[in-house]
Amino acid sequence: MSVLHPQYAYKKNANERQVITDRQPKSNFVGQLNGRAENSNEPSSSLVVLFLEEALYLVVVSGCLSIANGDQAKFDHLLFIEMTLDRQLIFSIYYLQLMTSGEFFSRCIASAADFVFRFAVYLHFRRRGWIVKPGLNYGVDYVVYPDAPNNVHSQFMVIIVPHWNGFHELPMTWRDAVSASRISCAVSKNVLLCGVKNLDGDFEKLTLDDLEQCLVQIRFKLAMPCRCLRWAFRIVNWEPSVAEWTRMLRCLQLDDLPRIRRQVFQEDIKATVAGGLMMRKAISVCTGLAWDEITLIRSSTGKPMLAENIQLDYQFSFNLSHHGDYVILATSSSSVCGVDVMKIEYPKLQMNLSEYFKMMSPQFADEEYAALNQQRTDSEKLELFYRYWCLKESYLKAVGFGIRCDLSQIHFIFNSLVVPVGQFEISTKLVFEETQHDEFIFEECHLDPCHAACVCYKDDLLEAECEQHRGKCIPFQLVTMDFVLQDAVPLHHEETIPVPGLCKAVPISPLDFSYYLFNR
Repeated sequence: MSVLHPQYAYKKNANERQVITDRQPKSNFVGQLNGRAENSNEPSSSLVVLFLEEALYLVVVSGCLSIANGDQAKFDHLLFIEMTLDRQLIFSIYYLQLMTSGEFFSRCIASAADFVFRFAVYLHFRRRGWIVKPGLNYGVDYVVYPDAPNNVHSQFMVIIVPHWNGFHELPMTWRDAVSASRISCAVSKNVLLCGVKNLDGDFEKLTLDDLEQCLVQIRFKLAMPCRCLRWAFRIVNWEPSVAEWTRMLRCLQLDDLPRIRRQVFQEDIKATVAGGLMMRKAISVCTGLAWDEITLIRSSTGKPMLAENIQLDYQFSFNLSHHGDYVILATSSSSVCGVDVMKIEYPKLQMNLSEYFKMMSPQFADEEYAALNQQRTDSEKLELFYRYWCLKESYLKAVGFGIRCDLSQIHFIFNSLVVPVGQFEISTKLVFEETQHDEFIFEECHLDPCHAACVCYKDDLLEAECEQHRGKCIPFQLVTMDFVLQDAVPLHHEETIPVPGLCKAVPISPLDFSYYLFNR
């Protein structure tokens, strides 16, 4: 695969042109680089080295570069460049006929079978402010920098996969994958696999707008990062517009919508929609699956999971919870994961705490019920009550029991009855049916002074890259809906969404939740 095209260097005299070929050693032209910046009416003799994608970007996007119309038969071997920068090379326009940007675009597309994919990926990174350079030294297509290459090292090596139709149809040999992985480890870089979707048909008729609209999918296939996420989204004071509801609902599976319709309170509707979107985003981030490649099903107890046709070659689990002001999500490199959040508040029942705890006593072991009643103040009692509840719920959700299990058979051994706000607790031990189970780890924390959270996972076969493997607690990260929807794509057409019955008072769109939410 050709990465660098032979370059053309201007001398002061237009007749003294020099071709730098791939066969010439780099020392021939590196020594000719002149790093001085000086104002002069004389044309500069500094060498300008561009690879083809970079030249095309400067021509059709930036508009600061022109290309001479040379012999088409020699196009693949020679580029004539006229840089209109400080008028230093403007003289060349009098010697060479310049191509239009459209002509140069067409020639670039025809120069190599994979060029259109290469430029789509190049354009994707450049549009997001990254600097893209050839990756020939590392045996890849590109290396990308977040800042000027002179200031920082590149963080990622990019491998472009033309005609990529899915994560499980990667057209790479095992030898290629192992080679790239070993190189990336040796130079402390991550490998990004970039595929291009929605780019089919006659490439000769492609336009720049077509490339702008195509979807570039990025996979962390070769780098094996920790797949443990902790996200929290605040639903309090979140009021999506009609257009935002439309987009969000179209990005969910159709079978999610009946569950949304069944919700009675507007906060539950918001939490269900936000949670479904967060779940798809997290799966995409952790597995590399594109948004529209993810199919979710539910177990007999209602726990969401990946469809059976999606086979991963590593352990991965995820879970959601919502209560109070938050929807939270946890993913894990463990085989099981459960999460729960509870707002620490007085029960909304006409009874005092003693009566409430007595009513709830069948859900607690004798030791737990005794510990609750030994707390001195109501706030201490509520804090411990919700801590117990988060622990029990996170465990049940991890193993998939649901609420059918006898909660009094589950109790916990603490080093301390209090988890201070801003700190983690991971020493809690589970006792189930009088047997201690040390294989389950519980991460306890507070999202804020009023919300307790707990993540439960099983300490089995965790990878070395996994943060959990090192016994490190992962703090919850507050995410925005813009972040969650960043790579979301519609999963169905708007007219196929069956959401009847929510908005009967006025004749509005089936997707318009605003009347239901604000007037319920």
